[in-house]
Amino acid sequence: LRLTRGQKSAGQQSLLFLDAPGLPASHYPMLTFFPNHRTGTSTISFDLFLEPKANFVHEWRNKATPYQTGPVLQIKDGKLTGVKGLAADIPLQQWVRFEIVAEMGSATDGRWSLRITPTTRPTQEFKDLPFRHPGMTTLDWVGFVSAANEKTEFYLDNLAITTTDPNR
Repeated sequence: LRLTRGQKSAGQQSLLFLDAPGLPASHYPMLTFFPNHRTGTSTISFDLFLEPKANFVHEWRNKATPYQTGPVLQIKDGKLTGVKGLAADIPLQQWVRFEIVAEMGSATDGRWSLRITPTTRPTQEFKDLPFRHPGMTTLDWVGFVSAANEKTEFYLDNLAITTTDPNR
């Protein structure tokens, strides 16, 4: 991972995920956050620029053992997948805006929504997507992963992790 001025969606620079064969684990490089959202509406938004051969994974997890996953998406070869009901073509080599929203805590229904806005295409919305594990109720871990095992890269920019939890 490194900051670069080579590609940027907003501001002066973006974060480059540079993948290569033979790294110690298939989930490297990886960027994680620990937001500790217990209740309220959690929203994660970011801009993504994918190069060919990129294999991008984004997950929300709790801290149970074993952990449970809520929203999850993967983009490989320009194809978005992740959970039942989630399938779309994502353009490569252009900035695409992602916004993921889900309720946490006792108000959660185990569902989430996704809005995708490519630079050159209309916005797509996916609503009522199922958590991978319906029992997930807290957002303790957020991951951005390059899961390729070859030379490729993607860029992340304009990242925001927010909650409406009044205790935060």
